[in-house]
Amino acid sequence: MRARSLAPTRSWRSALAGAFAMVLLGVAGPAFAAPNAQAATPTINCDSAAHPSASWTTCQQLVGTASCVWNNRDGTWTLAVGYTNPTASILTASIPPAPGGANNSFTATSGFASSPGHPSTFQPGTYVTAFTVTWTPSSKKDPVTWDLMGNTYTWTETSVAACPKTPVPVAGSIAGIFGFLGLLMAGFGVANHRATSVFRAARARRRLSLPAPGPAPTS
Repeated sequence: MRARSLAPTRSWRSALAGAFAMVLLGVAGPAFAAPNAQAATPTINCDSAAHPSASWTTCQQLVGTASCVWNNRDGTWTLAVGYTNPTASILTASIPPAPGGANNSFTATSGFASSPGHPSTFQPGTYVTAFTVTWTPSSKKDPVTWDLMGNTYTWTETSVAACPKTPVPVAGSIAGIFGFLGLLMAGFGVANHRATSVFRAARARRRLSLPAPGPAPTS
């Protein structure tokens, strides 16, 4: 009886483990394949691209964005900055004072946003908060300026929406994937714990329902 009652529980656990493994492969698989896919993605050095040229035209498709701004209450403001690269190429542009930095430079009052640690490599896709910039504006119209691939983007403390909290650059996609996997593993652990508790409770009830052993046979 115990072997028959244990089999459905083990079967249920095996099915759950199999489902978890499928989700794991489906989510993590692309992450492990990413290096190979990235290796095949063309890269354009926008600093060395001729003007005009097909490469420079591609570089100029890169768009700088700002999603929100946060008031630090100390005279400084922090801007959540991102970008959209609609091309199929990885675009690169040096940060000042490196040669060619004119294609990827930040400026603001008192130089607080000068070379704020922003990226010099831009992957294809949209990144809402790729990095943040903190500056001290002298007025509500004193901007942060991003000169990017021949285009100029400016933002002020009033030109974008207020952030609901202090903006933090979004972690890389690999970190996001492993965070998601961590949640999946935690959920699997809870489900397995519950299944074990149910099985143990059922086994205890069966033991209580078994008839008491009869008297030992006499010779």
